[in-house]
Amino acid sequence: MLPSEASAPHPGGREIETLSEFDEVVAAGGSLAGHRVQAVDLTGRTAALLTADTTGAVFLGCPMEEDAAARVRASGALVFPPVPGLPFDPYRGLLYTPDELFAGLADGGYEATPDACAYAWFQRTKADGDVFASMLRAVHDDSLSDALDDLLHGQRVVGDGGTSLLERS
Repeated sequence: MLPSEASAPHPGGREIETLSEFDEVVAAGGSLAGHRVQAVDLTGRTAALLTADTTGAVFLGCPMEEDAAARVRASGALVFPPVPGLPFDPYRGLLYTPDELFAGLADGGYEATPDACAYAWFQRTKADGDVFASMLRAVHDDSLSDALDDLLHGQRVVGDGGTSLLERS
């Protein structure tokens, strides 16, 4: 695949963000060509990955067996592996729920929540100049922006940033 093809829009705008969506696409014809698969655990789908057409597909943070990963890479797919040790999934395809963000609150206080752990990681890395940490933040932010766009697709949305009395004085 050429670099220009990697940045080209994928056919039909097809993103796969859940295991059920993956199963549906595979059952409908087995082709994952051109699809974007985001943060879906595919370790139980090795047989499908060994037989499906994955030409031009992109797998973002999808755990999979090594033989499946090797086969999809050989067929022209890009595989961005999960990043271990992070308090968040940079490739996440869905918005967080309050329960996910604040899990552990009752037992360990706010500091024990995924929300607090991700924020602490951000605070530690925001000014360290590490291009990898910067890339992970950017990918995560864009993944969540995409998830929000998906949620709001077709909806009319109004945002109000408010006004500051200090600006008027």
